[in-house]
Parts: sequence; C-alpha cells; structure tokens
Amino acid sequence: MHKYRNIVRWVILLTAFAGGLYLLNSALFCAWVSGGPPNKYPKAWLQYSYIYFGYSGALISLGILVFAALREKFNWKRSVAFYLCVPSIIYCLAAPKVREYTLIDKCLDSGGRWDKQSFTCQTK
Repeated sequence: MHKYRNIVRWVILLTAFAGGLYLLNSALFCAWVSGGPPNKYPKAWLQYSYIYFGYSGALISLGILVFAALREKFNWKRSVAFYLCVPSIIYCLAAPKVREYTLIDKCLDSGGRWDKQSFTCQTK
C-alpha cells in the first residue's frame, strides 16, 4: 500500500506542475499580447495574464499540498505545507478578482463608465 501511495503522490504532484506550467505559458502569452503587437484590448489581455498566473500558482500550490497530505503520518496542525500552501492558493485565486473589482470601483467613483470588453474606464 505504501508503494502505491507514493506513486499516486508523485503523479498528482507532477500533473499539478505540468498543468501549472501550461497555465503559466498562457499567462506569458497573454502578457506578450497585451504589450507586444498592437491590438484593441491590451488591458483586457493583461487582466487575463493575471488570471492565468493566479491559476498557475494555485494549481502548483495545490499539488504541493496534496503531495504533503498523502504522506503517511501527516499532521495538519504541524504541517508547514498547509500553512504555506493554503494562503498561497487563496491569494492566487483572489488577487485578480480583487484587482478587477478595485479598478471598476475607482472608475465608477470617478464618474466614469466601465467597459468590460476593453477592460478600461470610459470617461466623459
């Protein structure tokens, strides 16, 4: 049983890292599009870059947490992985949404109109 548990642990960890790297590739592509070739929506592409970067960090952190949790004699209360990975996952998933909410709130407070498609504030 111990042998199979180790195999599952490593498969989950490597799959999470592979998925995280794939999402990181998407984040880098979106960042490149936002600043590289001319396009109509550079700020929207930048926001998608933040979102994919957050997903990437959350998936890698989740893989590390599950890898640690599947260890024999795992203790949640004394686990460094738990206290590092859970806040990391929460931050990675929440930061892009908080950024979006803050930008929209600033726009509306200044009397502008938020254009969701271009991710910009339209002022009069």
